[in-house]
Amino acid sequence: MIKKYKLEYWREDDWFVGRIVEIPGLFSQGKSLDELESNLLDAYFLMIDEGLPPKDTKTQTIDFEIEED
Repeated sequence: MIKKYKLEYWREDDWFVGRIVEIPGLFSQGKSLDELESNLLDAYFLMIDEGLPPKDTKTQTIDFEIEED
């Protein structure tokens, strides 16, 4: 079975930084988008091998206001 996940990424200086949205705590970085994807895949398999994320991981939506200039 093939699982599909959403990659969310952004630029920080010369790095692509990203996370897998559906898996809390799965972040990585790379000098290129391809390297980021490869690093995230490596991190995913490390998490699977370690049994992470913990089964008691929870998410919560919060509301807050930000005043913009």
